[in-house]
Amino acid sequence: MKATVARCAALLILAGCATPPAAPAKPQPDRRTPAAYQADQALETRLNNRLKVQLGNKANVKAYSFNRFLLLTGEVPDSASRAKAQEVVGQENSVRLVFNETQIAEPSIAYQNARDQWLFKEAQQALEQTDGLAPRHVRLVVKNNVAYLMGIVNRREAALAEQRVAATVGIARVISLFEYLD
Repeated sequence: MKATVARCAALLILAGCATPPAAPAKPQPDRRTPAAYQADQALETRLNNRLKVQLGNKANVKAYSFNRFLLLTGEVPDSASRAKAQEVVGQENSVRLVFNETQIAEPSIAYQNARDQWLFKEAQQALEQTDGLAPRHVRLVVKNNVAYLMGIVNRREAALAEQRVAATVGIARVISLFEYLD
């Protein structure tokens, strides 16, 4: 009897050692389908390449896509270049809506780009620490101290994201470009 108990105990101990570790917690999934996510990535790459070819080095324009809602940010030398950027992205049939937030100005300098990166990190951290909001549902873009929020959210989540990002020191303005569930 003692031998049987000892064997059972040994088996339990060994079984416990052989149990694989628990899988790490997965982040909250994006509300886009995997196909939509990949389409957005491909769309951004395609349009950013076209914008670079069409506008050249005199403009600093970047396209961001979330569920085929397209945001253009950056600087262009004149209104003709701004219109050209709009035309380039307008030729893409898969784009549902374009938000052209380009500014007629000199291309931003390295200091401003570094500041935008720092503001992005600060605002993103604030979003990640917000109860009731999955940060993967919100895409944050920061350009020239302006925060742009994109994503598929309900109005409560939108309000939470807007408040947290607006409270980030250095963010001058928050522009919401959300697609609402409710």
